[in-house]
Amino acid sequence: MTDSLALTRRKLVMSVPPAMAFAFTGLRGEAQAAVADVARTDTFIATGQTSGGSPTFSQYNDFNPFRPGLDRRSSVSHVLEALYYYNVLKDEMIPWLATDYSYNDDYTAITVELRQGVTWNDGEAFDADDVIYTLDMLRRNGQGKSDMMEAAAVARDVKELVRVGDHTVRVELTRPDPRWFFTFLTVRFASQGLHIVPEHVYGKVDPNELATFTALDPAKPGWPVGTGAFRIAEMTPERIVLDRRDDWWGKTQGFRELPVMRRVIFVPFTTHEQAAQLLVTDEVDTILEAQVPVMKNLLSRFDKITTFSGKEPPFGNIDWWPTSLFFNHDDPQWQDLRIRRAVSLYVDREQAVDYAYEGASEVSGLFYPRYPALQPYFDMMAETIKSLRIVDHDPGAADALMTEAGATKDGEGFWTLGGKRMGGDLYYVNSLTAIAPVIAEQLRRAGFEATPNTRPGYRDVVYNGKAAWWLWGHGASVNDPYQTLRLYHKQWYRPIGENVLWPARWRNDEFSALVDRIQTLPASNPEVRPLVQQALTIWLENQVACPLCQFYHRIPFNTTWWTGFPTKENPYITPTFWHDTGYLVLQGMKKAGA
Repeated sequence: MTDSLALTRRKLVMSVPPAMAFAFTGLRGEAQAAVADVARTDTFIATGQTSGGSPTFSQYNDFNPFRPGLDRRSSVSHVLEALYYYNVLKDEMIPWLATDYSYNDDYTAITVELRQGVTWNDGEAFDADDVIYTLDMLRRNGQGKSDMMEAAAVARDVKELVRVGDHTVRVELTRPDPRWFFTFLTVRFASQGLHIVPEHVYGKVDPNELATFTALDPAKPGWPVGTGAFRIAEMTPERIVLDRRDDWWGKTQGFRELPVMRRVIFVPFTTHEQAAQLLVTDEVDTILEAQVPVMKNLLSRFDKITTFSGKEPPFGNIDWWPTSLFFNHDDPQWQDLRIRRAVSLYVDREQAVDYAYEGASEVSGLFYPRYPALQPYFDMMAETIKSLRIVDHDPGAADALMTEAGATKDGEGFWTLGGKRMGGDLYYVNSLTAIAPVIAEQLRRAGFEATPNTRPGYRDVVYNGKAAWWLWGHGASVNDPYQTLRLYHKQWYRPIGENVLWPARWRNDEFSALVDRIQTLPASNPEVRPLVQQALTIWLENQVACPLCQFYHRIPFNTTWWTGFPTKENPYITPTFWHDTGYLVLQGMKKAGA
């Protein structure tokens, strides 16, 4: 292994002192005094996901869940609730604000039965008007500016919204779609599925002026309004504080017991080392993740720390977020397929996985997580992946492709095209801190300018099309191949400078037509697999992105104050507490010793 890569690894391996007093803005001093009225034994504290690697919560003052690119974790998803949640670990639909849903025979209408007795935190009743308003607001935005998340799709899909009764809604679709409820009205993972918002709050806003609406108002201390068991007590760059609502409808209606904790505090996840130090000194109860060397250290030295898989590998659970290297297809340097294929051949995936995760991951040639329902597609595409050399490492073949495409190397060994050096900052999220420097170093040695970058605000740079390439995950499909294919439909294309649902900016008519056909069929229909095979083949042949490896959430839990975290033995939801389903993690926690 090279010296520079070895240096990277040394920086990642941390020796955690058994009792380190670590000063951290947001937990000590002034910030601690602000929350001193709730005992530590009643407070659950976690490091929350920040936006773009920021050292603080840069989006703390926005509660509008429909804004594209908004990181709604650690706040929105714990105050607003879903009609249904989905648990990928058990392949289970969990009814919440709704109790049932059903399709008509041709999948052109869905009848949704809402739970009775649900109230917003300002006392207003939750009913059919809120569901109809939310969907109609998005539909009207999609017919106008179309600058809100999923607005274009809702405008395309929803023909009519019918109020059958106070707690019954019928959604009539413009075309058959047997997975519409799952796609749009089932919340899973992060930013997947729509939350319902209060009509009596949002109803005063023009749907085409939503871009300036934050759903917050200093003059209204009860805002933001949600149905959840928590309300926002404080939102600052340094911390987000949620307090339990003892009048939560779930308790009063006998649906669920109140969450055990009275207060939840999210502080920014800054670095893996700092987060681990906070964990071992009992200042936080869980952190976003720990890299493999750090996790091994923590588990071997501290009995109080455990994971989803206990103290055994893989030290967590497989996630829905397989890692890829993405291209901005509107960037001129990636227009030639030969160049995209060359980039893929320059990447040594086996080395990257061995180095970043000590082998505790899996190289993958598809953008799907290897969940049981998706395993058949790995088997089906194995020969295509092999023949197209999707995961091969061959610098010689890559050099030939670059030269054939007209790229040349300058005097310092960097590839140039049209007189400009190729590459650019390689943006990545904190969760990829272990592997991003390795991939960047491989690309730099191949002759690209590739500086790993996780600066604050990178998310906006990526979604606005100002990044050339980035490392990210494909978070979509979990039980149905359609969800990830849908991300690459041409309908999501927007020119550079405009926000998008999915930032690849790739368009292909044949691929989009296949996705449209798949959408009309239930996943169990025998026609689906050959259609998916055709779509995946187009995607792979065009080297739309470079699949790298599966992703695991290695989340350490400190059991000093709290137990009841999801485990392999009790997988009641994924342990990713910052995801939209993290609300159910808070619902499942218990006090230590209880």
